[in-house]
This record gives sequence, C-alpha cells and structure tokens, in this order.
Amino acid sequence: MERLKSKLIVILVAFALIYLAKPSRYVEVRDGKGNYLLLTQATKFDTLKYGFVHSSEHVPATAYFGYKSNKFIHLMTIFDSFGPGLPDMVPGDSFEIKKDRWIIYPKPNNREFRELRFVISPESKQYIKVGKNEVDFYKFMKRGETVVVRTRVTSLSMYLAKKYLTAQLHRRKVK
Repeated sequence: MERLKSKLIVILVAFALIYLAKPSRYVEVRDGKGNYLLLTQATKFDTLKYGFVHSSEHVPATAYFGYKSNKFIHLMTIFDSFGPGLPDMVPGDSFEIKKDRWIIYPKPNNREFRELRFVISPESKQYIKVGKNEVDFYKFMKRGETVVVRTRVTSLSMYLAKKYLTAQLHRRKVK
C-alpha cells in the first residue's frame, strides 16, 4: 500500500511539473519605471485592444493586435474620421467604411512590434484590454508618463514567480 501511495505521489508531482513547465502566452504592461500595471495570460483567441480618444477631434479610435512569437501584429484600426495623428495607410493596406466608421486592415504580417509604447494624456482616455483584463491608464497615471507593453511565451512557473515577485516589490494601485 505504501508503494502505491509513493508511486501516485511521484506521478502527481511529475504531472504538476509538466503543467508548470508548459509554455503559454503572457502580456505584460509596465509603466516607464518598470512597475507592472498588468501581467496576464492571453489565450490564442485573445487580442490586445488599445483604445484612445483622438485629442484634436475627440474621435474614438481602437487598434487591435494579435500575437506572433514574442511580437505583436497589427490586425486593424477602427476610427470615426480621418485627421492628423490618426493612422496613415501605406501601400498594400486595405480599408472599408461601415456605418461611418473607417477600418484599416494592414497588409498581412506587414507590421510587427516587439513592444508597444504609449505616452499618457488624460484627454486621450487611453486603455488596454486583454481578454477580460482592462487597464484605464488615464484614471491613475499622470500626463507624460509612459506605458510599455510586451508579450512573452513562457512557462506557468516563470509567470507565477514573476507575478508573485512583482506583487511583493510594487504596490502601485491600479483601479
């Protein structure tokens, strides 16, 4: 009986180690000082949504990003009018107009980003959403502060260790 218990414990520990070592995609959002604002797992169905209000015309705009390896891929940007500071189209891009909204589709695999960087402005009402997790930067960050967003494929054990350590080191309120 003791041998059976020992074997079961070894099997359970082996499965736990395999599960913890399994790679998954994570999205990390940090301020310019390196403090974590969000560290979350992203499923293969999640996109990263970056929204803002264009400051000169107060036009809402939303950019959608997918993932490729440790990079972001720009999938599309949706906005209500053209104007300075809104996305330019480059040769190869396509677009459509639906109910007075412009949608730009970049040429497939045309724009990859190792990281996304934003300078915060309260008037822009910037936010990021990954799955069910959303961070409204304008609610707690000051004008001119920066945000850096990266994606990583790593193991659950490394993710949990990072999340625990950053929770211990950085106690900044994000609400």
